[in-house]
Amino acid sequence: MLREQVADNARRLDDIDRMGTRGVAVLAVQVGELTKDVGAVQLQMENHRKEHEADVKARVLARRWAVGIGLAVFTAIESPLVALLVSRR
Repeated sequence: MLREQVADNARRLDDIDRMGTRGVAVLAVQVGELTKDVGAVQLQMENHRKEHEADVKARVLARRWAVGIGLAVFTAIESPLVALLVSRR
């Protein structure tokens, strides 16, 4: 009985060798799909990095505007006081 099973398995493997690839084709398709998925993830990461850089630049620009406006307001408010103090001497 064991000999029959071994012989049957040997015949199956021979048939697979003659007609098939022992599942290698399926694995090749899966690896191809995996490559596409990894490429998509890399593209998403690159887009995320670019978006993050744009966000950082926007924050820096907003801070510069806020500091500039703050200095302009401070100068406008304190200029008369400085002029008054300088003219009193």
